[in-house]
Amino acid sequence: MAKTMPSGSETPYHSYSTLQKLAIGMRKIEGKTSPQVKCIKTYGEAETMAFWENDFLRAARWFTYFDEFQKLEHFQQLKILASVWHVWSRLDKLAITAMGRRKNICGEFVMFSHKDEYMVMDLKRMEIDLTWCSRLTNQQMQFFYDTSENNMCYKFAQEMIALNPDDVELSYMLADLALTHAGHRFQGEIQEICEKLMENLANNLHDYYVNVKDTPRYSMRLGQILKMNRKIREEVLQIRSKLQLAKVFDVHTVEFSHMEFFEDL
Repeated sequence: MAKTMPSGSETPYHSYSTLQKLAIGMRKIEGKTSPQVKCIKTYGEAETMAFWENDFLRAARWFTYFDEFQKLEHFQQLKILASVWHVWSRLDKLAITAMGRRKNICGEFVMFSHKDEYMVMDLKRMEIDLTWCSRLTNQQMQFFYDTSENNMCYKFAQEMIALNPDDVELSYMLADLALTHAGHRFQGEIQEICEKLMENLANNLHDYYVNVKDTPRYSMRLGQILKMNRKIREEVLQIRSKLQLAKVFDVHTVEFSHMEFFEDL
């Protein structure tokens, strides 16, 4: 973690706004991904750990392009990132799934980026093993996790395809989703920090629409973007409420050394 967060982006981009730099960060993250697609047929402990690590590192790397975020104290950066990487990754996967379906390379499956390749999963049919972390059966555990057709990538893929955000808009969506989540979760100082970060990005987005896209009347477009984020946020809250039930009934058999990283999986 210490090696990922403080160093900033690989290449400085002095003439761009923060939001444009985040868009560049998205392109950089995807830039080395092979066009080949690998199908994942089983999902157990090894896959879970590998994909969690990948999701966290993708989010952490993207945040290195966030200038104002990089100026925060290290403990503040870590606290925010620990609480949002999984939320960030949900929209990331949805965007990649929409892209894959638009290009007809993933069928009706969920698609995501893992290291240097794209992967697809048929959550409706693939073999999912959650017994390594639970007292319940796999079928019973699906109530607590979106590992079926209830996954938001199935629910919202068509809407995301229709929305078709560009890299700048997607970066705004990612930041809004993540920072709003962190602000609501922690309140107080962290919420104030997140609101200031989003205020700056909102100004960047305004400048982008008016000066780059020559679209001064963008309120309808912004409304569509925020509506998509609200739907994802509602899904995240539903997942969290189910995980709270899992805690009440003590269904998990594993413990994490840093539980703050895994609150809303």
